[in-house]
Amino acid sequence: ECFWISSFILPNSVKSIGEEAFSYCWELSEITIPNSVETIEKAAFAYNFMSKITIGSGVKSIGDEAFADNDSFVEMTVLAAVPPTVGTDAFRGTKRDIPVHVPGASFDAYKAADVWKDFNLWDMDLITFIANGLKYRFTDKDKKNVELIGYETAPPDVLKIPATVTNDGTTCSVTAIGKEAFVGCKGILGVTIPASVTSIGAGAFEECEKIMILTIPASVTAIGEKAFAGSGLMRVTIPAGVTSIGAGAFATPSITQINVESGNTSYCSEDGVLFNKEKTMLMQYPAGKLETSYVVPGTVTGIWTGAFYGCQHLNKVTLPGSLTSIGTWAFSGPIEEMIVLAAVPPTAEEDAFDEVSLDIPVYVPAASLEAYKAAAVWKEFTNLQAIGSTGLQTPSMPESISIQGGMLHNPQQLPVIIYDLTGRLVYSGNATTVELPAGIYVVSCNGTSRKVMF
Repeated sequence: ECFWISSFILPNSVKSIGEEAFSYCWELSEITIPNSVETIEKAAFAYNFMSKITIGSGVKSIGDEAFADNDSFVEMTVLAAVPPTVGTDAFRGTKRDIPVHVPGASFDAYKAADVWKDFNLWDMDLITFIANGLKYRFTDKDKKNVELIGYETAPPDVLKIPATVTNDGTTCSVTAIGKEAFVGCKGILGVTIPASVTSIGAGAFEECEKIMILTIPASVTAIGEKAFAGSGLMRVTIPAGVTSIGAGAFATPSITQINVESGNTSYCSEDGVLFNKEKTMLMQYPAGKLETSYVVPGTVTGIWTGAFYGCQHLNKVTLPGSLTSIGTWAFSGPIEEMIVLAAVPPTAEEDAFDEVSLDIPVYVPAASLEAYKAAAVWKEFTNLQAIGSTGLQTPSMPESISIQGGMLHNPQQLPVIIYDLTGRLVYSGNATTVELPAGIYVVSCNGTSRKVMF
């Protein structure tokens, strides 16, 4: 409880660090544990706010709660050739995605070891270098491939990531854009990603709010969570080869279309909304989509983490009878009404309706009203109503909307949105007639959509 001491020097003669020795030393920001230490006892460094730690090569065991509740850790280095055994809750509160540097010869051992395998392990023998203002690290011991991990000088307005880079006379392929490589970089307007890149890391371009131009090459197979969250993208096309997309990868208020190339075996899109291939999981609804209502397809059984988060215009949602689960932060924003057709209340995470007013009307099957009133999360809504008792119907395309003579007729001047089959917005308005080139389009009105031929 030496609250205000900011640093200690531990000599190499130290063999062990006892229980709670440095607990509650709140001002400690960094510590190196000498190579002579073999044991770190229970709660030795618990309840601190350290950002970095280096664990010496002699450490064999780390006790229960040794570093518990150090939630400010941003980096660790572990020099031990054999992964130290780790006690219960030793790293409680430490984010598992922080970089943990370990000896290259022991990298596979750490990847297989309890607790350590859960961290973002880095091989410390793979060096980093800077070329043309960008920072790279080798990803293989042969030094043939590199990951772009950041920048030394501010990138240009249009960032052209090279396919190859030279270090000490050796030409290497740029195969990955690392986690948070350009996070918060406000000056980038566009990004050119070369065909050598196969993965885009979590948060790689997060909060790059001016990025409006982006083409993801066909070589990319993985896009990390929040990779482009908070960017300025309005639409994006996911290549056929992408097999992994993290939650909130395109969670940005500007985006209106997320399209998937045909032939993708893992994902698909409909009306610019991202789904898994089977369309059983709604992955992400574009937050900038102009429609004020949306009917989730009847094939969907799950709403993914953050799927509707930050939607600016959406105020009415209909959830299908097939729905069984809703993820964390799935909904937020100006939702004014929900219709839930599931007879059994879908399981919803505690923060599934973050920032959604709990007094909005939520219509559920009459026979299930009491079940919803007793179900976790749903019972928090104060205005649950039975569909049967109100006569509420599932949204349908208004009968007044018709296609005749190569034109859409809208005599009631209802709000209509039209997309082509690539997901591109071609019309939005309430004109009595709309004429478009011959072809097949998707017409959205009254919270539902259908394909039509002009």
